[in-house]
Amino acid sequence: HASSNLSTGERIFLFAAMSGDRDILSALALKAGAELKFFERVTVRFFGMKEKSAATPIIGKKLYFCVGKHAIYFLKPDMSSLIPGGDVFYAYVSKIVEDTETTTQFLVVLNENRDPAWQSENLYVESENRTVLLDHITVAWRADYMWRFGLVQPCPRFAAALTEMNPQTAKPLVRPFFDHYMSTFQGYTFFLHRDFDDKPNAVSTKNTGSYICREDGREVDIMVHDAERLMDLERLRKDHIRWVAIDYKTAIVESMTQCTVVSNRPYIKKMNLAADIALWNCWEMFMVGDRGAVAVILMRRQYVPPLLDMVQDCAVLVRCPLDRLDGFGNPESGKLWTFPEIVDACRLSADSFSPATQTFSVYVPIIRAKLDALLFDEEAYRWLQNNPLLIDKNERRMTPKAVKPARRFLKSIIDIIVKEQTLGGAKQSAYEDILNTDLAGDSIHPLPVQMAQDYARKAEGVEGTDDKEDRINAYLKRVARYFAYCVDGGILGMKFGIDNIAEAIPQVGGDAQKKLRAILDFLLHIRETNVRKPWRSVSMMQHLRDPEFLDMEFNAPVMMSLIESWYIKRFFSKGQELQYVLMLGNLLQAKKRQRQSQSVRVPTLPGIAR
Repeated sequence: HASSNLSTGERIFLFAAMSGDRDILSALALKAGAELKFFERVTVRFFGMKEKSAATPIIGKKLYFCVGKHAIYFLKPDMSSLIPGGDVFYAYVSKIVEDTETTTQFLVVLNENRDPAWQSENLYVESENRTVLLDHITVAWRADYMWRFGLVQPCPRFAAALTEMNPQTAKPLVRPFFDHYMSTFQGYTFFLHRDFDDKPNAVSTKNTGSYICREDGREVDIMVHDAERLMDLERLRKDHIRWVAIDYKTAIVESMTQCTVVSNRPYIKKMNLAADIALWNCWEMFMVGDRGAVAVILMRRQYVPPLLDMVQDCAVLVRCPLDRLDGFGNPESGKLWTFPEIVDACRLSADSFSPATQTFSVYVPIIRAKLDALLFDEEAYRWLQNNPLLIDKNERRMTPKAVKPARRFLKSIIDIIVKEQTLGGAKQSAYEDILNTDLAGDSIHPLPVQMAQDYARKAEGVEGTDDKEDRINAYLKRVARYFAYCVDGGILGMKFGIDNIAEAIPQVGGDAQKKLRAILDFLLHIRETNVRKPWRSVSMMQHLRDPEFLDMEFNAPVMMSLIESWYIKRFFSKGQELQYVLMLGNLLQAKKRQRQSQSVRVPTLPGIAR
């Protein structure tokens, strides 16, 4: 059992974050009355409760299946409370049976000690992430058993045919190419050539993620990294797949005495065999050294269902020994592999790399709650807003409630510029058209910054709390970032952006100029990292000259727009070029310190530098 338990534990760490958001689990725990480790929305089929007719089963009831330390909790679809008998302790679970005919269904069999509310001992559950969910239950069941009896006991988890697959309704699986087979590792499937077999390690002979060709020593390694929250990527210095690629490249190059990087570039994944709704970003590298050739394709699965706020990095590595490379080995010893053949083998596995599940649900109410709290970044707002798969039947897009005040904020900015009548020509008429067409239904506020601050102070969930001001300060920071995204093309696209504000400032009068500068200061939002201290409306140049600026944080996209539009350079007169360069250096130092001041986990890449 040691090897199977270890692989289960590894899968738990890798997938726990997918439906294990700490904030949501805390909210669900209040309703369940116990600490929770994992949750998923499932379909439960069971016979009617005791108080209902025994002849009428409840079919296809959507519930939230929550895994706790000592029990399973079933919450109502609206998360208001547990269903009757909704706390099923592990002591009441006699066995769990996975359906071998499907990838989604399993059976939970209860014993005679179950709550009287359950009429039947059998609970049929349909889960899109069955393997992950059952891995959590397995670990929790064993921990609870040890806690109750002080003994180690394997979880009674079995596999059997519970249903008959209906070919009329079953989703067709894409079969591998000729001379290839489909392999599964940690919740993902991919194609491999039949030359490759499982490569055993110290604890397991199968499902190790490593494969080897016995004839010539070629190897394939599959890496599945821990899922991370989108909002943590910048802090972890992993906000782009190329930063992860640098870690891989460094580990591989340092493992060789001599090494040449032949290719290092973005890569476009060619297949979506599971109809996954997530976004995939990839990076490809090919290196040749004294130990052979290595082809690597890194894949970032972004906006992972069901909460769309997670990221998971995976990688495919194909190695070929030096003596089996064309141009290096002896042709008489067997087939020699060319560089393109090694790269193609890596690409085939990467292109076919897909989630094992075939269905992907999205927890719309939870996602909208996170959107309203502005817990995403600019790229996520854009993806959620423009993804056609997320538009509901009422043609409503995935946008936060703050989009309405953001539109008002944007219209107020353009109105300030238009009223000055100083632009003239086509630009003046273009801005007037925006006011009369794109933003026709939105009102105008004379003081946009004051309006944004008032909106943050009236946010839901801050009244009556002990840390009200801290919550308002943190939310105002997120409001400034979201408003900046909306102003800089998030609403009007290429028609209007922050660079247009910077361009208009020298052309407008004193009062309008003051308002526009205050707006840019708000959007840039330079402030101390401690949310207990409120944001102060101080001019940007005053902050830049402040010795404590290096310890502050700001909205980097806004700062980039102001630099690229030469707005900041205008504050430096002729002969102050050196001061301007030093200021740019301070900006880089401030961003670097901002990252280093937070706890950063150094990524480890086991098995890469072999």
